[in-house]
Amino acid sequence: MKLAQLLLLALLMAGCAHHEEQARQTLKPTVYTVNYPLAYFAERLAGDQIEIVFPEMEGDPAFWEPTPEKILEFQNADLILLNGAEYAKWVSSAALPEDRLVNTARGLESQLIALDGSGSHAHASGDAHVHGDVAFTLWLNPELAVHQAKTIYASLSRMVALDDVALIALVADLEKLDADLKEVFQPLEKKPLLGSHPVYQYLAAHYDLNMESVHWEPDSEPDRAMWRELEDILETHKADVMLWEDEPLPSVKKALAQKGIKSVVFNPCGNRPPDGDFLTVMRANVEAVKGL
Repeated sequence: MKLAQLLLLALLMAGCAHHEEQARQTLKPTVYTVNYPLAYFAERLAGDQIEIVFPEMEGDPAFWEPTPEKILEFQNADLILLNGAEYAKWVSSAALPEDRLVNTARGLESQLIALDGSGSHAHASGDAHVHGDVAFTLWLNPELAVHQAKTIYASLSRMVALDDVALIALVADLEKLDADLKEVFQPLEKKPLLGSHPVYQYLAAHYDLNMESVHWEPDSEPDRAMWRELEDILETHKADVMLWEDEPLPSVKKALAQKGIKSVVFNPCGNRPPDGDFLTVMRANVEAVKGL
């Protein structure tokens, strides 16, 4: 009787081990990203074969400070997609597994744009931050976004079998976006423009825009020093258009209009939009510029 019980226990244990192994084999790989554009590219490329996770967060993901619990989630991911260009500085101190990190800007080193080292500033929340030594909104140049998408495709392909039709379709969409942006920006080439925030460097470089940026937030009233800075810029940079990351306060928009400056929203889409997706936001940007 004892021997029979032992045999039954061994069979049950073997069965459990088999089911656990089957479960492991059927679980989807998990890929975490540090911003929404990377998540969008990965979702387009992987379909439902991989779980793509971009954690919910408020504000600009470039300056997000994850909790220890969120860092642990990243550490446990099968792959972590990084933007590169010194984006998401928390990554450097989070002890993430090096063998699971994918820098989607690798190979673009010669095209990165250095900043002037200007100081920190605060958002309406009161949190101050410094824009790093390198501009990081690479995806605003669709050619660089294509590079990022292809790097993601190569990395995901090592985890699951992907259909290159998805890559071809994504690249086609980004190339169409590039063509549309070239068309609407062509009349603005060399014309003095303003950026409400230093996030448009790759956009300006790619489309040959003559842009000067201030450090204004859409949800904040500029103080006197910020208005004086703008006046100083306007003395030599006679701009009549300012690009904003989001709709500015009505009072600020009105004050700019009184100076002959039109406010136009060109959303970089670093975070997941409340409606639509990366391409719908970029198409809205195209329409906004077309209306100038």
